[in-house]
Amino acid sequence: RAASGALLSTTTTTTFTTTTTTRELAVGGRTLLLRQERSARSGTGGSIWDCGLALVAFLEEHRDLIRNRRAADIGSGTGVVGLAAAALGAKDVVCADLEPVANGILSTNVAHNTKNGRLLCCVRVAAYDWNDDDDDPGAPTARSSGMLG
Repeated sequence: RAASGALLSTTTTTTFTTTTTTRELAVGGRTLLLRQERSARSGTGGSIWDCGLALVAFLEEHRDLIRNRRAADIGSGTGVVGLAAAALGAKDVVCADLEPVANGILSTNVAHNTKNGRLLCCVRVAAYDWNDDDDDPGAPTARSSGMLG
């Protein structure tokens, strides 16, 4: 059995303009499958950053901060933090990022991990620009117990 937060495997493919990497990550006794994409379209949101992995490790050590709560992962990118929150017992998670990221790599990762029973709760994807008015009642942050990012 792999330690929590452990990188289990990595597979990389490269086309003319895009490099795609799939990583398996052990979180809360589950294995998340996360795709990364380096291309002009994905920008910085297509990568799993070390700071995201550090936040995942922190949440694993402090599950009580997320368990049975609603969480918003703002600037979600690949969704690693929001998906980890779902694997660690959050009751509802929204992963939000700018539209091109939300409709690309983020949606792919959420759909794949939701379909395969890797998550404990509902995870939704929202296109959201955090520079816009936060008082919008439809904003991902409106009904959240806490924000991740």
